[in-house]
Amino acid sequence: MAYVTDSRFIGFMGPMPAPHPDPLEDGGFIDWLQAMVAGITDLPGNLVRPRWQPEPPPTPDITVDWAAIGITSSTEDYQPAIIHVSAGDGYDMFQRMEQSELLCSFYGPNCQRKANLLRDGLFIPQHVSLFREAAVAVIETDGLTHVPEMFRERWRDRVDLRIRLRREIRRDYPVLNLLRALGVITAEPPYESDRLIDTGFDTGVPDFPKVVGSAGGALAAGPGAILGAGIP
Repeated sequence: MAYVTDSRFIGFMGPMPAPHPDPLEDGGFIDWLQAMVAGITDLPGNLVRPRWQPEPPPTPDITVDWAAIGITSSTEDYQPAIIHVSAGDGYDMFQRMEQSELLCSFYGPNCQRKANLLRDGLFIPQHVSLFREAAVAVIETDGLTHVPEMFRERWRDRVDLRIRLRREIRRDYPVLNLLRALGVITAEPPYESDRLIDTGFDTGVPDFPKVVGSAGGALAAGPGAILGAGIP
């Protein structure tokens, strides 16, 4: 089903295209993580590999330093922040924070050194500034886990490092500015349940009512739809 153009139409809306934010997801986020790990550890890019590839490349020799990385779990804030931006025709800014666990497995004769370089390098200020550009922050790292593997009848050294990351997910949706509203405000003054005050409003008229009645009360746009409460 195609998205509707914007909030003028009934139906489902999709995020706005560039230059609006487009968070890295799926392969794009893994590619960013791969470049980050390769850069901090000084491993060649082709030796920092995504886990679980559809067609895995040949495993490097036991004498070669390399790494495999992958996101093993993700959680996110239940309630996102949605803020309307009135610039131009207007749009809604959607923001949600996501926490991911990255498992990095290092192999080879220098696997522990490479894992330590990554763990320590995550906190170098120059590297942190690069993370901020991608809206990513490091929450914490676990200790190193030594898990050697049997490979072609020989023990291959392996060290695992788990990293918890937090990043911002930003999308903009074409929810346009509300230019005009018409309706009726119903007020029930305090302690006078038998008396209602109805006042029509039209925001297209400069002097549309802003206060209902002379005393505060509960405001409603239609029966049972409470908008706010006044002060007696």
